[in-house]
Amino acid sequence: MSTRTVRRAPRGIPPRLPGGELPLEPPPEPARPVPAGPLQRVMPAVMVLGSLGFVAVMGVRNPTSWLFGGMFALSAVGMMASGIGGPRRAETDESRRDYLRYLAQVRRRIRQVAAAQRVALEWTQPDPAALLGVLDSERLWERRETDPDFGQVRVGRGRQRLATRLVAPQTGPLSELEPVSAWALRRLIRAHSTVPDLPVAVALCALRRVCVRAVQPVTVPDAGPSVSDDAGLAVARGLARAMVAQYVTWHSPAEARLAVVASPAAAAAARWDWVKWLPHARHAALRDDAGALRMVTADPAEVADWLAADPPSATATGVPPRLLVVVDGVDVRRAGARWLDRPEVTVLRLADPDGAPTVVASDRATGPATGERGELTLLTRPDALGVSTDADPLAAPRWIGRPDALSVAECAALARRMARYRAPSGAEPDTARPLRNTVGLPELLGLDDPAAVAVARARWRDAPGDTLRVPIGVGETGEPVLLDLKESAQGGSGPHGLCIGATGSGKSELLRTLLLGLAATHSSERLNMVLVDFKGGATFLGMAGLPHVSAVITNLAGELSLVDRMADALAGEITRRQEALRAAGNLAGVAEYERRRAAGAPLDPLPALLIVVDEFSEMLAQRPELVDLMVTIGRLGRSLQIHLLLASQRLDEGRLRGLESHLSYRIALRTFSPAESRAVLGVPDAHQLPPMPGSGFLALGTDELVRFRAAYVSAPRAAGQAPASTGSARAARPVPFTSVRVGARPGDPDDAPTELLA
Repeated sequence: MSTRTVRRAPRGIPPRLPGGELPLEPPPEPARPVPAGPLQRVMPAVMVLGSLGFVAVMGVRNPTSWLFGGMFALSAVGMMASGIGGPRRAETDESRRDYLRYLAQVRRRIRQVAAAQRVALEWTQPDPAALLGVLDSERLWERRETDPDFGQVRVGRGRQRLATRLVAPQTGPLSELEPVSAWALRRLIRAHSTVPDLPVAVALCALRRVCVRAVQPVTVPDAGPSVSDDAGLAVARGLARAMVAQYVTWHSPAEARLAVVASPAAAAAARWDWVKWLPHARHAALRDDAGALRMVTADPAEVADWLAADPPSATATGVPPRLLVVVDGVDVRRAGARWLDRPEVTVLRLADPDGAPTVVASDRATGPATGERGELTLLTRPDALGVSTDADPLAAPRWIGRPDALSVAECAALARRMARYRAPSGAEPDTARPLRNTVGLPELLGLDDPAAVAVARARWRDAPGDTLRVPIGVGETGEPVLLDLKESAQGGSGPHGLCIGATGSGKSELLRTLLLGLAATHSSERLNMVLVDFKGGATFLGMAGLPHVSAVITNLAGELSLVDRMADALAGEITRRQEALRAAGNLAGVAEYERRRAAGAPLDPLPALLIVVDEFSEMLAQRPELVDLMVTIGRLGRSLQIHLLLASQRLDEGRLRGLESHLSYRIALRTFSPAESRAVLGVPDAHQLPPMPGSGFLALGTDELVRFRAAYVSAPRAAGQAPASTGSARAARPVPFTSVRVGARPGDPDDAPTELLA
């Protein structure tokens, strides 16, 4: 099983969580009656008296007098009625309609806020069942120790406050408000101040301990069968597994580690056997016959041994990694575990003696004990999730929603797929800025052991597109930057290139990274190298023993004769390849030759040839006649698979004399002047690179420049990293890969661990 090192990119921009406040306008007050003036009070009486006078003047027996008098009287009554309530009632109705229309607009805005809040929380805290989809994405191990959500894991779904707080208006007494509008406002606040069915998370690393306890629901007589104890514990264990699965998915093993203390009973061991696949549970120094020791035990005292054997390490903030200890069915206090009293480890109290799992977050930061961090008890029922922070966890629990859960099979599938990933282990702590990280070549190739090149070579052999393609560093997003020496017709960037870098820019280290990466991923039947160093031979020191290297030529006095022989040998190699293509049927190039050979034609291997010349300006100054040979290689090398890479501290364009048009890719590390950067890249950016070795730009023949930081291959083996087993003390043999220790105890004299790739 091949491994893959995860270079964590800077976190992408998640959906924005709404915030702020939404002040609500107060409901309108009912229209107040306006006192009538003297004329308005007298006018009705005058009109009534006028109607009586009209009847008296016209005659009582005259029907016309009664008709007009009645009309006067009705007009007076109408005026009195309209003056008392008509205008006020119309004003109140209009104010009520306006306010209800305003509340409808507010309700639409609240629903938009709630939808945005749901999207943001579902992105940040997705369902644990969706964690498998995170493994092959850029979100794997995205939460850094400097992030505000470091240590947060989701525990279920429940009702939460609206992200934008509703601010109730300041109003007078209720009796002075319009009743319909006030009731509508109250109903809106009660209905929309919280959002149902949102993800609920807890911060493990901000708490002294988090206990998961199964609680049986209250049974009512004649209400049907109750839930069994086993079913209640199954829900609690499912929640504990979901929390652990999220912990290892969102956090890197370099900053968050995992240990399990489980009951020696077979059932408890089976519940947590899947942890053995997780890189978080692999001890950094201790080993057994199956490889790195898995931190799963039934003895609580063994945790102290693991902590004591840890090699000195620190995260990006300078503190040791966090440790999550999962305890299932073990009373660690009664067992006398010494690590409970250590100042850097949080004291653990078993939440449920009956075996309900307990999850304890331990902050291994140096300094005083973390007594300021709190405790939290999660109470689970088959259909409900509750929290309790009191001394008695069962006292007045607050039920907040329903719990999440993962089965053992789901966790095992997640752990098995995560087993191939490794955290970066460069010479510097991994920061949130990838271009400032020091990256090792084994990490880019996905190798735990630099000597285990067969794994990387098999992967490159199985992928034809990876032929002559090799990672040389990491880019701005943390992903590997690949240099492909194939011609553009085959999807590459080659075949010939130029590398310019000032003294101290890391040019020699970049060339070593390129050559060792190609040697690690390609056999000598697929690739040969000719290395020319006119800087005394320091660049390619120690590479002469590689089976890929045909010759290492330097400018030392005793080897100057090899330069002339090199020119004759390369000219002869060009002729030999041309004759081989003609003998195979007048083929157009080596690519077609290799296709026929792969189809079964009886042809000899014709590996690609890479010629690397360090300080080519110095070589052409001493041997100017070699420029004609370089131009010939530049012209014919594409079809003959002869690749040329010229490297120098300075670019003397006058010495290239026609070779520049054949250089398809260009690498510019930090240059001496903006003019040199402009000559290589067309822009002066390479002169402005920071003074960090390996910082550079890669131009692939397009207008786009790729910023990268080259890998570092000359570092010694990291402290605490065990060397590969030679097999002299004990013959390699297949061993079972289990969560418990396999073979002798780590550190025993007869212990000679052997790796098992399961």
